[in-house]
Amino acid sequence: MRLLPSLVLFVRDLRTQKVRTFFALLGITWGTAAVVLLLAFGEGLKRFQSRNLHGIGDGIVVAWPMRTSLPFEGLSKGRPIRLRAEDVLTLASEIPELEAVSPEFSLWNQPIVYGNRDYRTYVGGVYPSFADLRHIYPQAGGRFINEQDIEQRHRVIFIGDGVKEELFGDAEAVGETLFVQGTGFVVIGVLRPKLQSSTYGSGNADGRIAYIPASTMSSVFGQDYVNNFIYRAEDPQRQAFVTRRVYQVLSRICGFDPADTETLMLWDLSEMNKIIFYFFLGFNTLLGLCGVFTLMVGGIAVANIMYLLVGQKTSEIGIEMAVGAKRRHILAQFLLQALVLVAAGGMAGLLISWILTTIMGIVPLPEQIGVPVMSPLVCLVTVVLLGIVGLLAGYFPARRAASLDPVRALGFGGL
Repeated sequence: MRLLPSLVLFVRDLRTQKVRTFFALLGITWGTAAVVLLLAFGEGLKRFQSRNLHGIGDGIVVAWPMRTSLPFEGLSKGRPIRLRAEDVLTLASEIPELEAVSPEFSLWNQPIVYGNRDYRTYVGGVYPSFADLRHIYPQAGGRFINEQDIEQRHRVIFIGDGVKEELFGDAEAVGETLFVQGTGFVVIGVLRPKLQSSTYGSGNADGRIAYIPASTMSSVFGQDYVNNFIYRAEDPQRQAFVTRRVYQVLSRICGFDPADTETLMLWDLSEMNKIIFYFFLGFNTLLGLCGVFTLMVGGIAVANIMYLLVGQKTSEIGIEMAVGAKRRHILAQFLLQALVLVAAGGMAGLLISWILTTIMGIVPLPEQIGVPVMSPLVCLVTVVLLGIVGLLAGYFPARRAASLDPVRALGFGGL
């Protein structure tokens, strides 16, 4: 089978079916664009949610002290668990597999005052390790809370970029004095902007909150017990083991059954990553199936054209067989023609999808829906689907052509 002459004859044959060819190509083009755009939006939304989650921190566990649910050594259940900062810091010395830990004190809905402006928000009392755990990075010219601030109980404050915008506008914030409950705090740093929708239930992202040294919060505002603490295992694979050790150490300090998992409410972000992965695997599969059904309509149109061409070329097929063409040659010829037709529509669909995703990447869209991404995986999946559609659309007409009896084909000139 000579490839180029066969394709030239195929194009000539398609001209006799211009309307059907146009709608078949349109179906494949539209189906391809549907598959790519749906998967691209799904991938964009997945990446947005993943970045949003990672803005809070990678592989961290946030723990809130709760109440006991089991009696222990004569003590009744229902006792509140109260942890001091030193109790939480004990975890670092007793659990070698723990990479970092930070207690956190909380003041909610606090007015932060600068001059005649004020901004109500969450103020957290934290340790230096909090910055790495929670991806708190200062802008140039500033810093986060350090060990000296903790030891000497400095009255310093680190503010989010949103807080800075509300209180200072375009003016410099570092070095200025803010007031919290009438106490002055010197601004030592401003958060580098990051993608994040909230801070584990506070309703505000880190850009809208502020942090002071934990020791300062205890001494100035009388906070004796931590509201929560954050930790991360050195090896993510050992997170479950580290969590069990956290219960064991704290149960000895606070006097509760180490098997009482109700004493701490945990939010494990590594588990959230798994949930997001499986959710979007199902979500993107559903979107892909919606696109596949659209693509199948185009595939049916291609199959119809191929059946028509087989009917029109029955005599030619009989001649080819009479002069020695084998059935596999006839089969390959029509399969190739169907694949070429599908490939032409697929390339047009990919081009349209690329143009649309590029435009959508430039045009400002609500950040909650993400930016559509034509990732290599999306393109690969689309090409594989096009190949399957092309093979299915061409196989059955090609098999019908290859199964013709040469004598009948020459004698009757039809099927």
